[in-house]
Amino acid sequence: MKVFNYFCTSKFLEMTAKERIIEEATQLFFQRGVRNVTMNDLAMHLGMSKRTIYENVNDKDELLAECLNHFEKCEDNDLSNGDRIIDILKKVIEASTSTHASDMGNFMMEIKRYHPVVFKNNVEKYQQKRFEKTCIFLEKGIVEGFFKPDTDVKMMSQILINMFTSIGERWFDLGYTKQQIPQLFKTMFIMYCRGIATLKGVKEIDDNLL
Repeated sequence: MKVFNYFCTSKFLEMTAKERIIEEATQLFFQRGVRNVTMNDLAMHLGMSKRTIYENVNDKDELLAECLNHFEKCEDNDLSNGDRIIDILKKVIEASTSTHASDMGNFMMEIKRYHPVVFKNNVEKYQQKRFEKTCIFLEKGIVEGFFKPDTDVKMMSQILINMFTSIGERWFDLGYTKQQIPQLFKTMFIMYCRGIATLKGVKEIDDNLL
């Protein structure tokens, strides 16, 4: 995802103070966990004072909300180029099999546990948008003849989201190592897509994703 590609680049240096704070905070939250990153940690990594941080965000709750918004925008940019379904599938697999896939699940879980107000006001909205975008994705696939015309779009969208969320939040409890998560995501996503694909869709998946 683009959210993790700005560091040590001219792009990062051109950001405003607030943009740099949000970018660095997102990185640290994913790497170390929400609870383990303090505003002091963030200030030290950015080489700026806590006062500067608090001039841009009121508190950690607001910072977490900004990080979620930032992540969502990066996600939208990655998947919003009018691509064919098979090209979108490639991008989803690339994103979900990155080294940050399991970190995203932990990120959401920690917000739910330690910052319930942020979860209710922001994560639930983010999850609803993911559901809506998944519905649009499946509908597009039906129109292209990639997915079966009798696919229950709402039900299958919820199944996909629940599947990804469950793996992201419970991979350790399920007995997987962090290194195994990318392949697990890819395998389950391809199986899911093949299950609702037409013969045309199955062929495209087998030719391009396996």
